Amino acid sequence: MVEKVETLLQWLRQSPEFKLNQHITVEDTEDSGRGVYLSTGKIGPNVPLISIPSCFQLNTLTVRYHLHLFNRNIKASGEERHFPYLEEIKENDPRKVAYGLLDDEYIRSLTSFQLISLYILAEWFLLPAWSNNNQSFKSFWKPFFDCWPTDDELALIPTKWYFSKDDQIRDLIKYLPRSSQKHVQRISDLIQNDWNVIEPIINKWIELIENDYWNTFSLDNLFHLFIRVYFTINSRCLYAEIPDKKDDIASRFTLVPYVDYLNHTTDVDVHCYPRINYNKQDYCGVGQFTIYSGTYRYQTVGEELYLNYGAHSNDFLFNEYGFQVPQNPWNHMDISTEVCDVLARSQETVEFLKNMDYWGDYSVSYENVSYRLTVALSHFTSKDDRRVQKLMEGFITEDFFSTKNNVILRDILTQKKLKIESELANLDTNINKLQEKLLYVRNIRALHNDELQIINSILISLQ
Repeated sequence: MVEKVETLLQWLRQSPEFKLNQHITVEDTEDSGRGVYLSTGKIGPNVPLISIPSCFQLNTLTVRYHLHLFNRNIKASGEERHFPYLEEIKENDPRKVAYGLLDDEYIRSLTSFQLISLYILAEWFLLPAWSNNNQSFKSFWKPFFDCWPTDDELALIPTKWYFSKDDQIRDLIKYLPRSSQKHVQRISDLIQNDWNVIEPIINKWIELIENDYWNTFSLDNLFHLFIRVYFTINSRCLYAEIPDKKDDIASRFTLVPYVDYLNHTTDVDVHCYPRINYNKQDYCGVGQFTIYSGTYRYQTVGEELYLNYGAHSNDFLFNEYGFQVPQNPWNHMDISTEVCDVLARSQETVEFLKNMDYWGDYSVSYENVSYRLTVALSHFTSKDDRRVQKLMEGFITEDFFSTKNNVILRDILTQKKLKIESELANLDTNINKLQEKLLYVRNIRALHNDELQIINSILISLQ
């Protein structure tokens, strides 16, 4: 790892605009994996730590610029200046043929995820196969790729289980909490849809592969490499305004080397934070991406620096990134299915809630019952449209309904608790055949235990 990080730094140091605080370094630990640590001295508040120029960031604008170098029919976006630090393109570079199969209309039709994953798939995996591993053809981004996680390091992400060729791993999905199963289905649908969009060009690129690589890069194998690329992007992308994607929220992201070593903390507005400096001198207009220390003072050598990824529950973190946080204060539990089953006993309540756009999306956390759930239960227990509307408008408090609401909620949560305990017992019953997957099992169990803790907390508050 040390050698890969040093190669990455040498690559970044080509630019005088790259800055790295002298007091930090990347280390690999058993508990946290790779992360950024204080190596010497001290770091005070609001100090610049890492600053990456736009030409070393991967996003739709830099991808289109690099494609443009091989196919002038693909328009580079905005008023880009010439990218420095690029080697001269050789006449026999196989990307001239491969990227020549693309056209500007097709490129512009792709979402950011589709375009960037397609490009990474080509530059990271297919380029050696196109050039018969000729070492004269290397991706500009290779130092960045080399620092990305291995497929095994992404193995805990549940959607990867869904697409696994191992029956035992696929079988793990059924042990997940229902909310996680829904999350897996949503992501797997996105992945399959994105693959369907780029598959036609992948088929054309396969035809360019040298004979020695045909078995390695079959369509099925490339699909699984695409999944690896997908979660590499998903777990490392950072928010950024992309000039030609301002109206597309899902496309407002960039991949930033070295910054992606910063691990997540549940603390908000304490540790490191990003800032992007947009100016006319930036290549592609993406901006200089800079990480600053927050209000926290790093004073102990060996102390890890953190970046808050957002107010995410363990269910979200595990499904999107493959990790969980002990005692995560942002945990919450979706009980929409259980609540809707109860509410369905009253057609009057169902119609009222649907008319008011309050049907579904009911959750509880350690200390709170969602407002939508309070409104739903209040109508179910009172059947009083006028009073519930006054509750929604803030003219009366939920205390008016709480006694009857609490009885219903207590019953729902008690039944949910029994179901979770049954699911954990089922997991224990099948533990022998899952012995080789104990790390997976521990993570599944942790998600269920998070839900039990939430339920127990709310039940105590209802006494």
